Amino acid sequence: MPNRNKHEQFDVFLADKGILLPDGRYGEVHDIMDKGTKIYGSFHRKYDPVHEEKGLRAWILFKYSTIGQDRATDWLRAGLGHICLDEMYSRFKGKKSWDKIFNSAYRSMAQRSWDRSYFKPR
Repeated sequence: MPNRNKHEQFDVFLADKGILLPDGRYGEVHDIMDKGTKIYGSFHRKYDPVHEEKGLRAWILFKYSTIGQDRATDWLRAGLGHICLDEMYSRFKGKKSWDKIFNSAYRSMAQRSWDRSYFKPR
């Protein structure tokens, strides 16, 4: 799993591409995404429900009344980007540069249409 600094750098990368809002307010998303490491260790991506789109959306719905629509969509995209970066890091760690890992994670987001995801409260 990439460290927090790499996730924050990827957020800037996504903001530069217009995927995320440029204000950098994604810290709470990364906190919840990494919280499972204390419970599940290195397997948190497999067992932590917030590390999948459905679980991430459920957590954002819980926060929706205080964060609003724009922030909810932004957090959804930041969380989905977090998932993609974790996957690409696991696949390419030590084999590719961070620039290439970031680009691979971005392409993974685009292939899943997660770069255009929109949060819809139910």
